[in-house]
Amino acid sequence: MWMVILVLALGLALQGCSSGAPVERELIVAPAPVACSGDPPGTCLRVSEPDGDTWLMRFDEIDGFAFEPGYTYEVVVEEPPVNQEFAVVPRLRLVRVASRQPAELSSAADPLVGSAWRLQSISGSAAERSWPESGITASFHLGGGWVDGFAGCDRYLAALAADGQKLTISAPETAPELCAGDAAARQRTYLHALSRTQSYTLTGEELELTLAGGGRMLFRAGDRASSRH
Repeated sequence: MWMVILVLALGLALQGCSSGAPVERELIVAPAPVACSGDPPGTCLRVSEPDGDTWLMRFDEIDGFAFEPGYTYEVVVEEPPVNQEFAVVPRLRLVRVASRQPAELSSAADPLVGSAWRLQSISGSAAERSWPESGITASFHLGGGWVDGFAGCDRYLAALAADGQKLTISAPETAPELCAGDAAARQRTYLHALSRTQSYTLTGEELELTLAGGGRMLFRAGDRASSRH
């Protein structure tokens, strides 16, 4: 509910600037996604204006903007006029990316960084035997605050918070599904399980995630992922 209030407040604040024509605005997008409202919490962008006003925004609220974590963006967007009759706050449209700068994100004492972990199993799932062949991966950035990878159909991104061995992961954000049938079902199962992560255990080349409700996910170290940190 607070997300709706923020978006409506943003739209109402812009009404005074709107004379029926689109208005261009500068926005700054933070380098890591953050958890936002929902159960489980969703994945949002942290966006601010040059004067420091900050709020959370869903990924699809800026048409044409392709976000990659680890970079601070300065973007110029177009704000269509607010529909006065229906109080509809229109989606923003990307005009241009003014700058894209790599952020200084710490990877110190990050035991999971640098590896594209390959999924081996999800306990209790019907697709137990097919997980190693699914190609599903996860790259964890504890210092940066996100996890991303390939979910079997699409790339995904989620906000991550770590406190020692404890992990909290938001519901991952993906592009529209590129496949259907069994592969799409596996992707949904995996992403739902990932959002229920509570803690991790690292033993050599194996990574185990403990899930809410007692389930577990097992990953094995794959190719070393490229790192900008």
